[in-house]
Amino acid sequence: MREKTDSTLLNVIQLVNQESSRGTLDLEMIKPYLNEFIRARFVPKGGYITTEDVIIKRVYYIITGSFYELRSSEQGKTNLLSRKKAPEFLGVDRAVNPRKASLSTNLALEPCIVLEIDTNYFVKSLKENGELGLEIIKNICAKLSRASYRSDHILFHTTGEKLMLYIIRYWEEYHTGGNECTVDVKNMYIADDIGVSTRTLYRALNEMKDQGLLNVVRGNIVVTSAQIQMIRRRCESFMEGGDLE
Repeated sequence: MREKTDSTLLNVIQLVNQESSRGTLDLEMIKPYLNEFIRARFVPKGGYITTEDVIIKRVYYIITGSFYELRSSEQGKTNLLSRKKAPEFLGVDRAVNPRKASLSTNLALEPCIVLEIDTNYFVKSLKENGELGLEIIKNICAKLSRASYRSDHILFHTTGEKLMLYIIRYWEEYHTGGNECTVDVKNMYIADDIGVSTRTLYRALNEMKDQGLLNVVRGNIVVTSAQIQMIRRRCESFMEGGDLE
């Protein structure tokens, strides 16, 4: 008689997908699913989820928050590969093909809840549960789509256009009400994210500030509801249907 498939991981993913869309996910909801193979870790803003100098020995499932994926050169230069928002898997490539996996640093942009999953348990669950495999494929495809979009975004738009799109996405992801929103991200990270130098970013910021499209308060970008509407109208000419993803 075949041993019953462990559906714990699939149940976790389904719960995360459901509650994330509602904005109600918290650690208490996840606790019933924790076991000897799945454990939870809280990473504060500015903390490291993983670092390049430590080989990943688990699969990580970020279920709340957002983070930067970074890679550094031997000369000390940093390349911001992408800004990611939960839910997101890390280390799947290393789990299924250790020789081909690349390493990166993942820095929490805001507080994150991270599930650390035993690699052997993850692979075994993946082999035994086709529905779980489909969920993992969906997550990977979404990641590839975002990477492709970012590449097009960097190549096809001016610095001002890229900055406007960045601000709109930030507003949609982090604005929680009220008339204004502060982009709580260092300028060097914004510059890396949109693929320009910090100096070029400052020029675009000054131009948008002079045009009344944003404010700068204590070094941070601040936009109001009215400014967002103006920025959206500017973007309509080069974005089809306002699709920013």
